[in-house]
Amino acid sequence: MKNSNAYSDARIAALVFTVSLAAYAALCAAFQGFTPDGFVYMELAKNIPESGYKVLGEPHEKFLPLYPALMALFNLVTAKALGVDFWGYAISVTSGAVLPPIVFLMAGRMGTSRTFALFAAVLQALSALGLHQYADVNVIPLFTALLMAALFLAQRENYFWAGVAAGLAATTRYEVYLLLPIFLLINIKKPGVMARAAAGFILAASPWYARNLLTYGHLIHTYYMAEMTAPGFHLFGILEGLLTQTGPVILVAAAFGLKRIDRGIAILFASFIVLYIGLHSWWWWYSHRFLLTLNPIFLVMAAPGLESMIEALKKKIHLRPRLISGLTMAGAAAPVVFVSIYYVAAASFAQPDPYCRAAMDASREPPAKKLIGSSPLMLEYYGKREAFAFDEIKEGEDPHEKILRRYLQDGVRLAVWMDKAPLDVSEYGYLAGGKNVKAAARTASASYDLYYIFIREYVGQGKNVYLYELKAREVKVK
Repeated sequence: MKNSNAYSDARIAALVFTVSLAAYAALCAAFQGFTPDGFVYMELAKNIPESGYKVLGEPHEKFLPLYPALMALFNLVTAKALGVDFWGYAISVTSGAVLPPIVFLMAGRMGTSRTFALFAAVLQALSALGLHQYADVNVIPLFTALLMAALFLAQRENYFWAGVAAGLAATTRYEVYLLLPIFLLINIKKPGVMARAAAGFILAASPWYARNLLTYGHLIHTYYMAEMTAPGFHLFGILEGLLTQTGPVILVAAAFGLKRIDRGIAILFASFIVLYIGLHSWWWWYSHRFLLTLNPIFLVMAAPGLESMIEALKKKIHLRPRLISGLTMAGAAAPVVFVSIYYVAAASFAQPDPYCRAAMDASREPPAKKLIGSSPLMLEYYGKREAFAFDEIKEGEDPHEKILRRYLQDGVRLAVWMDKAPLDVSEYGYLAGGKNVKAAARTASASYDLYYIFIREYVGQGKNVYLYELKAREVKVK
């Protein structure tokens, strides 16, 4: 940064990190929740030390290992006193708190004044794209922190540790691979740079690659790509998210900033943004949460860009320079501040997810009454009892007989049905509407009448959820 020293910048970055960490911890304590993926990560963290990389007794082949492994490690080091869910939240909060100081330091390295670098860091700290994820057991904050750490270290030409950070990011989410060909092209004539970065990347990622090679016969193993067999189109949703969450002024300023920053870094940033948006435009589903990964990159570019914009406006608009600066920065901050205030206000009055409420009500029943539904991990957590997943129904199979088998063998006595779960709708649609159902079902040796007794409906967040009690009565053949 202009006329500043590294020690002063480090103190400011440390202060930004400390304030962000305290604020996010308070936010997490007040509004903590779970997305469905969070329950999978918690299950993995619980199982890694005991039965391995498994969920509900089956090897897991989708989510990557670093996040649950860290949760498991910290849980073991603290003698399981706090639980894996606590460490899931703690990692999200800490990862989020790392982002504002990285934005501050990276923007400053690009010749931005300290004022604009700090302004960009504050916008990152306030962004609602992160606020709801720091109160969740969610891998995206960790992935974003590692990705930004890799870019931060590469900017400082510390390529070995940049490779280590990128390798760790590759064990959280796959989007980091979008960076690799760009980095290769930029440094194709710098074999020393590529060698140091590759050494760090391989060192960090090789344990997971080795495990995949030994287990599956290839280095990268996932069924993520299978989800692309039913792609959606989300480009307009992504653009809407960028305009409302990051803000139009920041997006324009980022474009201005590309002209001021190092050419190699500019190509790396711009190419990654285009590839990332392209990938998520065609993914099978989309949420604004994915934009958290792009937000700090836009802000790093926007910090010098805002300076350029303001200087250009001062030459064209005959107003006081301070007024032009103030209005431009207010325009940049307004969408971020508004959406963040809206999030906090909405979270303060939000009701729990209706599926969670159904499980909470089921927790009041005797523990012997097991649960069944499409999200067994969520049902186990909130229902405080063992839960089972609805079975897929193959051609010629009877869904009532699947339920009866769980009733007789596993002690399932409560069922939770949701209209937003594809399997619930396609195979167990007879439970829609919240009505009592009687069905005939058989085992190999007996016939039964199976009763689904409606207990309660739960509505909210665009979902309709129904809680049923199950009873079975053997039918005596005369």
